[in-house]
Amino acid sequence: MKLPGALGSLYLMGFDRVIAQKSSSSKGSWFATENDEFQMMKQFSFSTPLTISPTPRKTSPPTTSSPTEGPTFFPTNEPTFLPTYLTSPPTEGPTSAKTPAPTDFVCSELETQDFSEYNTRLEELYTEVSYVGAFNGDDPDRLDALNFVRDERLCASPTRMVQRYISALFYFSTNGENWNAANFEGEEWLSPEHECEWGSLECTKDQIIDQISVDSSNLSGTIPVEICKLPLLEVIDLDDNKIRGKIPSNIGKCDNLRTLDLDNNRLVGSIPDTLFDLKLLEILDLDNNNLTGALSGKIGRFTELAYLSLFDNIFTGTIPQAIAKLENLQVIYLDLNEFTGTVSGGFCDRKYTDFTTDCAAAGQDKKVECSCCTNCPP
Repeated sequence: MKLPGALGSLYLMGFDRVIAQKSSSSKGSWFATENDEFQMMKQFSFSTPLTISPTPRKTSPPTTSSPTEGPTFFPTNEPTFLPTYLTSPPTEGPTSAKTPAPTDFVCSELETQDFSEYNTRLEELYTEVSYVGAFNGDDPDRLDALNFVRDERLCASPTRMVQRYISALFYFSTNGENWNAANFEGEEWLSPEHECEWGSLECTKDQIIDQISVDSSNLSGTIPVEICKLPLLEVIDLDDNKIRGKIPSNIGKCDNLRTLDLDNNRLVGSIPDTLFDLKLLEILDLDNNNLTGALSGKIGRFTELAYLSLFDNIFTGTIPQAIAKLENLQVIYLDLNEFTGTVSGGFCDRKYTDFTTDCAAAGQDKKVECSCCTNCPP
């Protein structure tokens, strides 16, 4: 998206608008010996020499000195003693305690005392985030995200645990194994690092995600509805990928969202009504998709909207007059759709940096009558 005029210095977020394209439609064990010295002598004399292999962390194997003379094979005189195990009762076992087995996994932040409780708590927590039955085996993306956190045995506050889960779910839902890995070199997703260190995730100083900007990275699959459970999310920038499906129906729950940039993907369906609940939205960029339906007059709720790009979709009906009431709106791209009717009234009472519809050039068939549009592509 390229913003004309003064907007170019205000929005440096990679929203590409190529007018030329518009016009053409487009990761050695030791051995135990008997207490009998004679048995020890025989074992030492006749056994195969023990070889000790170096451990990976050693630069060289431990060295041992060899005796100058080997032990005699047999005593010169009859032994004058009997083995102690024949003359004395066995002694008690070792006085030192055995090394205790590892303690159960305890996570104080989740108030769990063992791994079984931890696993149950994770499923309860993530079921609240997703939906009942999300982990019964029918939803591989959500099950993979759960297993990712479970296998890590991450122990953190519920807020952090949810953020980790949603980040992993986003990766699995958009087929992260097929992303352009070069775009995330040194910042790989699903690494043991804090998710704020994963490439294209931006966070506040308190390590709360506020931006997901993964554009031009070969994302496919769908956008998980859980994305709006990230409470401080302000930017969703996923343009120039292969994301399919619909815009999440609960997108209006992203209360702090200021930028929604999903252009040049494979989205279908209509704009969900909940999207018009985003009172802080400044940039709505949905061009170059397969979106359908009429554009709702609820768009007039976007009092902060400055940039609206819906070109190259399949929208129908008339252009809502409510758009004319958006005082901060400077750029409007509505061409290459099936809009009809007349643009008049309040639209032409003010000046836009760019206002494009299918008004057509002089002498050509028009879908839209617009006397104040700045551009009428053929």
